[in-house]
Amino acid sequence: MDISLLAHRTNLPVNAIDEIFAQLPYIHQERLEKGLPSIIDLSIGEPHLAINPNVSDAMTKLLQKKDLAFPYSLSQGERSCLEAVTALYKHYYPLVNFSTKEVMVTYGATQALWHAFNILINPDDSVLVFEPYFGIYEMQLNLLGAQLIKIPTEAQGFQPSIEQLEFFLIKFPNTKVLILNFPNNPTGIDLQQSFLIGLAKILEQNLYLSVIIDDVYRELTTSPHITLLDVAPHLKNRCLVINSASKGLIGAPGLRIGMIGANPLWIEKMSTLQMMMTGGISVLMQQALIASIKEKLILTAKYQAWLNKCLHDYQRNRVFIYEQLRFWGFQSVASDNGFFVLTCANPFIDRKVPDKVNFMFNNKSHQVTNLHNKLNTTTFKTDSHIASFILYTVGVAIVPGSAFGIDEKKGYLRFSYAKDYLLLQQACKLIQDIVEQVNYINSKA
Repeated sequence: MDISLLAHRTNLPVNAIDEIFAQLPYIHQERLEKGLPSIIDLSIGEPHLAINPNVSDAMTKLLQKKDLAFPYSLSQGERSCLEAVTALYKHYYPLVNFSTKEVMVTYGATQALWHAFNILINPDDSVLVFEPYFGIYEMQLNLLGAQLIKIPTEAQGFQPSIEQLEFFLIKFPNTKVLILNFPNNPTGIDLQQSFLIGLAKILEQNLYLSVIIDDVYRELTTSPHITLLDVAPHLKNRCLVINSASKGLIGAPGLRIGMIGANPLWIEKMSTLQMMMTGGISVLMQQALIASIKEKLILTAKYQAWLNKCLHDYQRNRVFIYEQLRFWGFQSVASDNGFFVLTCANPFIDRKVPDKVNFMFNNKSHQVTNLHNKLNTTTFKTDSHIASFILYTVGVAIVPGSAFGIDEKKGYLRFSYAKDYLLLQQACKLIQDIVEQVNYINSKA
């Protein structure tokens, strides 16, 4: 196929997460043909529990209505849905008031990001983000001809600092936007109040700097979560906040419902973009969002039971996987938020890759060979080598830290523990087998 027919902007680097997802069906099929265990996917941040039954009941009732019709939706969202979002935002951000002219719904938080970047960013603009960060930021900004500037945080335990932010704003004076993704994906770390107070002072001095608050993990926190809007409500018109129903509100990423709060002019511009791209958001999905918001704000017994179950499972899984990673000699970033753990598998770096491994699963012995060819290396040099080794051998899918902007040679990996506990135990037992074999082969070197 002639790639010269494609537009130049399609020449994008492949995101490491997308690369893993693309491999999974082929590796899964290969494993089935060889009689190897199925893949256990710890790569994706996808809640493993069924959604709140009251939300599914609301959708069912809508579908059972007599003379049911699905008219076009307004590009910004239906009035009833916008009213529900404003009520939710009053709960989330009590010091500011969002009117129905200051909110909209989107096809997931990813589209919300795309809208935000499109109305705020020009070619050659700079956008600041603290490492590590959600890889989609960089891909979307590349399409717009903008530059994502990464502020390192590893040295201070992945906590952002005001001093570093000030340094980068001086170094990149044409910075247009700062992205705040906290609780952070992949670390789970949240912002401290002292940082937000310092940030507010910077914004008061930098009048042309806007802030995108990527707040999609706020529901999955175990301690009070605060944002810039909580410490500096007077900066509301320079903030654009993004939320999602995918994580802790409904726990259904496949429904694709995102929300935006911003000043009326920005909402108007993004609504126009949405009209050109999708024409509007599914009215069925909007009804699901309305139902979920009502459940949260009324705090029904079913919603509380569902949320408690989510948080209980994540806490139990978190404790278990942290202990496993520590046992393997990996150092993990401490956090009680979200459903990821970022760990440093640096002990693997520069060690020999076994060309074959043996492991037990369901009381049956399995062997995987020819690993040097599959990985195209005999030595672990990058985080992708480690992640691919685990995937090709015992079939556990995880994400290399380089997908989030971390230097690939540092050996960071992200594990999702949004998984059934028994599957998580199986995955860790399988990884334990091959960790021991890597240790053994290198002890003989």
